[in-house]
Amino acid sequence: MLDSADQSADAILRDKIGKAAKAKIRGSEGVTRRVINETDDQVREFYLRTIIYEEVRSPAWAAPDTLSDKTHQLLIIAVQGTRAALNASDGAMRDRILKRLKPARPVPRAAIEPFVGDDASVLHLSGVHTPTAVKPNSKSLTGSALEHALDPLGDQTFVLSAVRSRPGVPGLVDAKNRPASIGAAPGGGRIWVGRQKSLDDFVATMERVFLHAQTASTSPRFAMLAQQITDVSAVQGAYEIILTPKDLLSEDAVDAADFEFARKWAYDASFEVASPPPGAVPGLSLVVDCTLLGVSLGQADLAVTFIDGMVGLDLTWKDAATSSTKDHHECRRALTDPDIIKIHYESGHAIAQGRCYSSQYTDQPFDWTFQSFQGYDLEKEKPAFTKPQSLSSAIGTNGDNSLFAFVLEKLFVDAAGKPTGWLACDDGSMELADFIHLDPTTKIVTLVHVKASGSAKPDRQASVSDFEIVVSQAVKNLRHLERRPLGAELTKGKGKKIGSAVWKDGVRQKNRDDFLKAIGQLPDRYKKVAMVVQPRLTQAEVTACETLAKGNNRLLRMQQLNTLLLASRLSAMACGAQLVAVVDA
Repeated sequence: MLDSADQSADAILRDKIGKAAKAKIRGSEGVTRRVINETDDQVREFYLRTIIYEEVRSPAWAAPDTLSDKTHQLLIIAVQGTRAALNASDGAMRDRILKRLKPARPVPRAAIEPFVGDDASVLHLSGVHTPTAVKPNSKSLTGSALEHALDPLGDQTFVLSAVRSRPGVPGLVDAKNRPASIGAAPGGGRIWVGRQKSLDDFVATMERVFLHAQTASTSPRFAMLAQQITDVSAVQGAYEIILTPKDLLSEDAVDAADFEFARKWAYDASFEVASPPPGAVPGLSLVVDCTLLGVSLGQADLAVTFIDGMVGLDLTWKDAATSSTKDHHECRRALTDPDIIKIHYESGHAIAQGRCYSSQYTDQPFDWTFQSFQGYDLEKEKPAFTKPQSLSSAIGTNGDNSLFAFVLEKLFVDAAGKPTGWLACDDGSMELADFIHLDPTTKIVTLVHVKASGSAKPDRQASVSDFEIVVSQAVKNLRHLERRPLGAELTKGKGKKIGSAVWKDGVRQKNRDDFLKAIGQLPDRYKKVAMVVQPRLTQAEVTACETLAKGNNRLLRMQQLNTLLLASRLSAMACGAQLVAVVDA
């Protein structure tokens, strides 16, 4: 279905769309097309143009110019006022006509949503999460009432692309006198009702469709899914930016420079949304304080535009004198890439993958593991060291108070507080985890992923951005263990400098040899745990959020974080593993 701002007569709009359609019906490589019949009609309130064209092409399996297939295709353009319907027997030609069509444009999602109803038999979902191997980019489902089959946790990062359901359009019924099954693609402005037997039947169906689109009341369907929006007038109050580079979650080997860029801006950088100045106009755009490795890069205006359903990003440094370094240029590159940036708004909306969505969050608590980080620097992930010293030799030595030292000294201890079991560091490109711990008694293998907190303030609030990438990596690397033996993965790093970072009961070992032997003695179905160490969240904040009223900004962040961890736990369970998140007591 199409909308036009043209207030001219229906017949003129029909002619404009018809002319644009005919311009697209031309031959291409290996295909000859020609219009063989074109008629204009007025049936009741509709102005119609019917175009029949012929396609001649050689079969793909035949030698050129030896055989030819002839196909006849049909286009019907139906216009009523400033609204039109383009009906095509060939979907590819329909899309070709709609591309850069000037007389009209597809109707907004709101005009198609009345055609989404109950008893959904087919669902096509598109993911708005960061593409990763642990979650499909899209899903297609079939059933009898799929609105009851969706997962309120796992499916909330998907948006409805297309559905076949029974919306109850007056006058449209099937052979059993039930509401007709109608297909709808809200984002594409399309519906499909089935082939009509005659021109009169076609016009009668169009009348019912147009009337339903204009008069039917709509209520959100599939409310647990993300809802893509086209009207962003209500979006305001940006409060968090998350960078989720695909290269950090790739299953394939990544170019070293690309991996380092992704890790640098996802792990070493932090982005705090600055409070808007008094009198600022609310909207999509925001001001960001950018920090890299604890050093401020300055403040920048991040302009967010929204044109034809797509987000555009532009960054301007407020201090021009400090915006010409390599880090500033890289920061601009990261923050203006719509594919990797997520922005959350207090209005309950989110920008992801270049589009805007009304976010859905399931309000269920995650059972956090609280542990004291007293004596350790919450903002320092790894120990500092200078060559010729290596990271391996710096962990837990010379007063190291990083989170790596916390893992070594406090994370796996016995009743007396003494480190126990095998522990190996695997930090580096394509790492299995920051650390791998083996408890020889319980036969539990724990993959530990560490990320420094973006803040060490005692009253710091929850932050999804501090968790998103590290949690996704933790689940992704569990998949590695489904396909490749743990011992084989650890043997790969044996010859690297980090291969010497191995401890048994807290005592450093010479190399990984004995640790690999212990791994080799594991039963075939050993227990696995994915553990995330992230002290940004505090027990005090979790407790405080339990008393906040619905709609409170702090509570919204906590709900987002709970939902992220609960959904990731489901993915971990699919690998036969547990997900544990260690946060600050």
